[in-house]
Amino acid sequence: TAQNGAQQGQIQQYIAKILLMPFGQSLVGIIGLIVIAVGLIQFFQAFNLDFERQIYLAKLDPVQLNRVRCFGRLGTIARGIVFMLIGLFIVVAAYTGNSQKVKGFDSTLTTILQQPYGHWLMGAVALGLLSLGVYSLCLSIFFRIKKYEAKTYIFDRLYSMTANTIHPDRNNY
Repeated sequence: TAQNGAQQGQIQQYIAKILLMPFGQSLVGIIGLIVIAVGLIQFFQAFNLDFERQIYLAKLDPVQLNRVRCFGRLGTIARGIVFMLIGLFIVVAAYTGNSQKVKGFDSTLTTILQQPYGHWLMGAVALGLLSLGVYSLCLSIFFRIKKYEAKTYIFDRLYSMTANTIHPDRNNY
């Protein structure tokens, strides 16, 4: 859409300004590497055995809870992949010194679509992002803070960091 194209144009303008600065290419490269790192963290977080252990979805039986977590895992993987690709385009822009190489979310998805087997790849990413939407909807409907209120949770975490101790009976937030 026109709005997405305008947003991408703004991103490219910002990157162009940074590229003109001293050490601009290095700075843009670091930004790209940070975006890639965020994508990698999300990607591997989905495979973590403790995926979203801090959440408690009220009124869901174990089978439903596993399904919701499966949606979350698939969605987190898809989002991580898209972030890694966006970061890759930023790194390419830094390497070439060309801000036009930067792609936003929509252009990244279009690039996936233009690849060999792009329709299949785009279908997989779209399914993952749809799963993330279903997961987010389930969280908004069924989410309850587990065991402690947020204020108590934050206080206990700060206390355990300052006291340099771990509460064995409270490690399951």
